[in-house]
Amino acid sequence: MHGILAATGEVQKEHSILLPELAEVVWSLIILGLLFILVLKLLYPKYQSLTDQRADKIREGLEMAEKAKEQLAQSDAQAAEEIRQARLDAAKIRDEAGESAKKIVADARVKAQEEAAHILDNANKQILVNRAAAQKTLQSEIGVLATDLAEKIVGEQLADGALNDRVIERFLNSLEEEEVKA
Repeated sequence: MHGILAATGEVQKEHSILLPELAEVVWSLIILGLLFILVLKLLYPKYQSLTDQRADKIREGLEMAEKAKEQLAQSDAQAAEEIRQARLDAAKIRDEAGESAKKIVADARVKAQEEAAHILDNANKQILVNRAAAQKTLQSEIGVLATDLAEKIVGEQLADGALNDRVIERFLNSLEEEEVKA
């Protein structure tokens, strides 16, 4: 190539590998500018809309996460309140059950005491009735024995019923007086 240029008589500068020619730089800048404008007009709006959509989705996700976090906190607070209320209700039920048990025991004790008093009263009445019957039976038997004894001592039969009754009464009264003295 140097030979052809030399034949034409033109003086040619030596081309540097590091520095391109000015025309190449200008054309490269024009092409780069056109590519920049093309990218700016066609691709950048799509890129911008994609990044905006992505930012919106991220923002929505963060908002939903914040709402979920708030709901979780509310649910935890509500659960804690329900647990506290359940514990209070359980304590109240235990207290009521204890009071009810005490009342039932007290009522049963009073009823048992009333029944025991009633049974004791009936037993005392029965004892008095039995004692009176025994005394009456003993008096009549003692009267008969006293009459038999008096007939044996006197040697005669006491035919008068009124006399028999008076003798028996005197004898029993004397026995009662001896019991009281003893």
